Amino acid sequence: HYGHPLALDGLASSMIMKFLFRGDLSDLESAIELRREALEEAMDRATDRGIISENLADNLRLRYQETGQNRDLDEAIDLYRASPVVDSSTDPSRWIKLTDMAHALYLRSIKIFQPEDLQESISIFEDVLKSFPVEHKFRPHIVQELSNTLLLRGEQNDNQQDVDRAIQLLEGTEVAVIDSLYSPAFLHTLGRSYLVRFCRNHNHRDADRARKTMLDLLDRVAEGRRDR
Repeated sequence: HYGHPLALDGLASSMIMKFLFRGDLSDLESAIELRREALEEAMDRATDRGIISENLADNLRLRYQETGQNRDLDEAIDLYRASPVVDSSTDPSRWIKLTDMAHALYLRSIKIFQPEDLQESISIFEDVLKSFPVEHKFRPHIVQELSNTLLLRGEQNDNQQDVDRAIQLLEGTEVAVIDSLYSPAFLHTLGRSYLVRFCRNHNHRDADRARKTMLDLLDRVAEGRRDR
């Protein structure tokens, strides 16, 4: 059936939702297998293949975060690079796939110290952030992602400027992010950035800020959520 690959992709999405809520790895495994099957069935339909391969890359990146298997992350990055959306200058969703790839490169640079991966990740996030107006609703998410990469580079290279810039970016972001979908990740990065700076400078005000931010985060994350 013509729509069968996308139907399989939709079923995979429902399995991902179950995984994110319950944390059962079998749901994530099922989603990946469904998307591999969908990809095979969409061999002659470039548009469908693009959608499915990008979603598969997201799922492989997610499985890497659960299991730490390098091959998942390597395959995800290869799929992102092959995406026609990443190379498009007109597709409005290009920034989404670019930042997904940048996040994957960031994850790989944590596991395997590859300065070129981290630099490429930072460059992508910097470029996307420059293209967003201050009021863009997804700007806080990009700030959070960029700050994570800056913190990592700051720790790896013993660079105080990167740590300070990460904090400056986070503190300069609209407070509206606190009530957004990205609130937990944003607050976690902010709290971690204070802690990183405290470990370097031993300024107790940073320790107090880190503690306050993490307690605020704990209050905002509902019981039963995996990230609590």
